[in-house]
Amino acid sequence: MTKDKKIQKTNNQIKCGLIMPLAPMPGYPDTQFFDVRSILSETISNISQYDFKPRMVSDSPGEIDIIHNSIVNNIYDDPIVVVDISGRNGNVMLELGLRLAFDKPVVIIKDDRTDYMFDISMIEHVSYPADLRHTQILEFQEKLQLKIVKTYEKSLQDKDYSPFLKNFKHIKVQSIGEETIDQDQALSRIDGKLDMMSKQINNMYSYKEKNPSPIKYFADTGMVQDVAELMVQGKIPIYISPEEIINRQDFKELFSKYSSDIKSRGFSIYEVQELLNASRNSIQ
Repeated sequence: MTKDKKIQKTNNQIKCGLIMPLAPMPGYPDTQFFDVRSILSETISNISQYDFKPRMVSDSPGEIDIIHNSIVNNIYDDPIVVVDISGRNGNVMLELGLRLAFDKPVVIIKDDRTDYMFDISMIEHVSYPADLRHTQILEFQEKLQLKIVKTYEKSLQDKDYSPFLKNFKHIKVQSIGEETIDQDQALSRIDGKLDMMSKQINNMYSYKEKNPSPIKYFADTGMVQDVAELMVQGKIPIYISPEEIINRQDFKELFSKYSSDIKSRGFSIYEVQELLNASRNSIQ
């Protein structure tokens, strides 16, 4: 579809919600997510098959006092939503949880510095380079456009489409019904739920601070440095996946080298991802 044809179809625009960090985050340049948002908006707007209109789910008609109401409704109503979980921002994870609970079409993206999360690992992620390197961003944009189109079309064609809840048991989400209570009471309930979820997220991060990431343990053993050296030497691809590296002989030999220092249970695929991320960061 040409741009001219897309302009003629403004009445048929499809809203594509964006859920992502907005404020600067520790460990990232101050303009990181401003730049990412620009990349996402350009990528989504340039999809040729459909006239998608990217917008933050926090966009509201202007009444600041109903911001939560707008967010919840946009998260529910938007035909498709793209979520950037880079840095695991608390608000982003909360809003992603709502979208998954609604069991609506969602595309999850993350930078290559952010680990995969066990709870949502069954949903394919599209990764982009944290340094926003131009060549790799172009590849990411192509993959993201394809993923958005496929996800959107599948949701239209499959009446039983379920991106998340199908992985557990047969759960059907009822549509949001007509308002049966006054607005103040409804907003109060929403605020209460959001506050409760925020506290749960804070508790999760508090637990994580008291139970340090296993990557600190790997760093002490020297595994991070050894994996980084193999990457520099070209013996291990820098952007190899955890699933690929655990089957390589050179990694098995490395594991054997440190086997006496590693817990008897070994380590999970998610810990391997942390090991790879730390090794990449050490050579950048």
